[in-house]
Amino acid sequence: MPHGWRGGLARRLLRLLVVVVVLGWLAAAWVLPTVARRVLVSRLGAAGVIDPWVRLDHAGLWGARGSVYSGDGRLRIPSISVTYSPFEIVTGRVRAVEIDGAEFHLQWKEGSLQLAGLRPTAAGGVASPRLPIGPVPLESLSFSATLVIEAMGHEYRLPVTGTLIRGEDGMHAEVRSDSPIGRLSLTGDVPLHGQHAEGSATFVDPVGWFEINAGLSYGPNGTDLRLFANSGARLPLFGVEIEKFRSTWGVGFDQHSRLTSLGGSIAADRVALGGWEIIGPIWSANLDTTRAGPSLDAFALDTQASAVVGEAAGQGAASRPWTSVDAKGRLSHGIDKGIHAVSYSFDVRASKPVAAGGVTVTVPAIRLNGELRIDPHAAANPVTLTGVLAVERASVGHASSGVVLGDITARLPFAFGRTATEAGEFKIGSVGGAGVAITGSGGSLRMDDDGISASFHGRLGEGPTLNGSARVRLAGFVPTGEVSVQMPEWTVGDPELLGRAIPALKGWEIDGQYSAEARLAFDGPRIVSSASLHARDASFRHPANDLELGGVNFNVALDSLWPLSSAPEQKMTVRSLRVGKLEAAGVAVSARVESLNSLFIEKAQWSMGAKGRFQAYAIRFDPAHPRVETELYVQNLMLQDWTRLLAGDRISAQGVLSGHLPVIYDPQSKEHVLRLGEGFLHSEPGTGRIIVHERKLVEDVVNQGGVAVAPVPGVDMQKALVDALSDFEYGSLAFDLVPEEGDMTLRITTTGRGKSGNPPISFQCITINIPHFGPLLSYAWREYRGASETIDRSLNRVMSPTPPQETKP
Repeated sequence: MPHGWRGGLARRLLRLLVVVVVLGWLAAAWVLPTVARRVLVSRLGAAGVIDPWVRLDHAGLWGARGSVYSGDGRLRIPSISVTYSPFEIVTGRVRAVEIDGAEFHLQWKEGSLQLAGLRPTAAGGVASPRLPIGPVPLESLSFSATLVIEAMGHEYRLPVTGTLIRGEDGMHAEVRSDSPIGRLSLTGDVPLHGQHAEGSATFVDPVGWFEINAGLSYGPNGTDLRLFANSGARLPLFGVEIEKFRSTWGVGFDQHSRLTSLGGSIAADRVALGGWEIIGPIWSANLDTTRAGPSLDAFALDTQASAVVGEAAGQGAASRPWTSVDAKGRLSHGIDKGIHAVSYSFDVRASKPVAAGGVTVTVPAIRLNGELRIDPHAAANPVTLTGVLAVERASVGHASSGVVLGDITARLPFAFGRTATEAGEFKIGSVGGAGVAITGSGGSLRMDDDGISASFHGRLGEGPTLNGSARVRLAGFVPTGEVSVQMPEWTVGDPELLGRAIPALKGWEIDGQYSAEARLAFDGPRIVSSASLHARDASFRHPANDLELGGVNFNVALDSLWPLSSAPEQKMTVRSLRVGKLEAAGVAVSARVESLNSLFIEKAQWSMGAKGRFQAYAIRFDPAHPRVETELYVQNLMLQDWTRLLAGDRISAQGVLSGHLPVIYDPQSKEHVLRLGEGFLHSEPGTGRIIVHERKLVEDVVNQGGVAVAPVPGVDMQKALVDALSDFEYGSLAFDLVPEEGDMTLRITTTGRGKSGNPPISFQCITINIPHFGPLLSYAWREYRGASETIDRSLNRVMSPTPPQETKP
């Protein structure tokens, strides 16, 4: 081939290449941007974007980059990159799309969810892109955007990233969102040909406590939805801890969207609520549906629950009182003329008692059945719930008090959404404990829209009857209501009944007429209780302490039952009071109840006839340990009666004393039942007389030099002193109790003269000290109570002054 010809061919090829490059450049510069823009506008419009506007910052043979906005400005894609080949873009197709920084606004508008910038669907529901039918003209789509959810006047911004990749059989989609509430992942496969699609979703909370998975499958025969929940850690929720929680649910629909199957299960290794634990599977269910006619669809749901319940006590599972609980039930549903009705029936059984907090509960069987009815044609209540709750042979026991409620049966009809409901009833076969039994217990129950009301009755052994009523309401899931109990006036037939029922009153015997009322009002955790107790012509006896009260009348208003307390100045009168051989009458008491073991006597006054009138203040009294410590104020105390008490017929006296004595009376003390503190008894103005009938007592005192006076010429002073002190008329007399070295000394001071003798001897002052007066008082008290002790030696001390004092005749 000639050399010139080859050179000409090369030049022609070069010119052709230049023309192609120029044409390509012209296409890239003017033609491809126009074609790319038209393709994007067409595709976006087909997807439902309102008046899409596309601006291309760059367009070439193999791709373009720019931004997209909807006509209303609500959909914004500030950066979009499109990949294509020249042939694909000319034929209206793109290979890949990448979106970055877009904002999509999802808002609730006119009763439906709408995606801003897109036209709503014809059905008026959620606005969504309308992809063309047939082969999807896209190999991949990747995006990074923010989904702005507008609801109830607030905006919630949710970052979203994802990809859509075309495979051999269909499109595979992946979407991911990380937000403060958790991490959400969505995956799915949509076939390019056929009608079978699958997808799944996973949600994980921010700290990884729990995970929820969902799966969706759609095919020519129907739709199946699967839901799973898993957790490998604990889920604290309102005081509840769930450990290793697992749940699986499945729902099936046929091609007509009719429910065909439903089944699922819930299981957890451990569920804790307070001191309680539940382990094992919790619930499983299966659903079968049938078609009973053109206007009635019905299904039956069989459920079964199984759990092991116990109190987390001690170390290790071996020390925990576990019980297994099984529940079986059946739900059935029907639709007829727009009326939905669901009937239900459940049985619950526990294998053995459940114990917690000292309370043991045994419930062999609980049955629940009824109907939920939705009637849109009903004018008053379109939704009603009716049913019956039945409990068989249950029992409840309280360990510390020993109270046991046995053989409990109850039948409780209930109705919500109706104005009237049938009353139920309950019976308690036995209520016993602490030596007391309540028989014939029972009553009626009623449950409706306003809550639960009940009336009940019973009998305390062979004693009083009890009547009561209760009303409980739910306001925002907070219980409110009140319980009231009445005990009509009752005459005690068993004196030891109260002591057996209340440990603090053990050893006391009672009789008389009593009545009581009590009220308990509660509003959520706030509880207010009150009661009133009445006694008429009652009596109280404590044989062990030789204590008796007769003719007792009181009306006590308790302002709290737990803890037990009353307002101040509760009044009580006692016709007669006896402690040993001491007797009092006309007792009037003002007191307040501090607790079951404490009665605070604010003021008490009583009369002991010739032995005087007494008043005492601020006495705290425990019925179980009747020790009394008080300040005793004495008036009109007749000396004659008290000398007879302390010295029998050895000494007699006349006169009146008054004073103040601190007193401690402890009948359970082994040494000093009665003790006196620093106090005094002084004679009233006037004269009195003391006669010692056993002359030898005075002779011993005089012979020992206990009384010394100036001698009188011609007078036998020894005999004159004995005569004067054996029959002595005093002008003043004082008894003073003086603490001394851990004991008490009785100091007797007197002035006066002898009634006999020639001449009679007068004394300006005589002081007699009686040391160790505490033991003397105890000896006298024991003798007074009938003991074998005598007080002769102690009485001799009375006549032995220490030190001797000289007086002038």
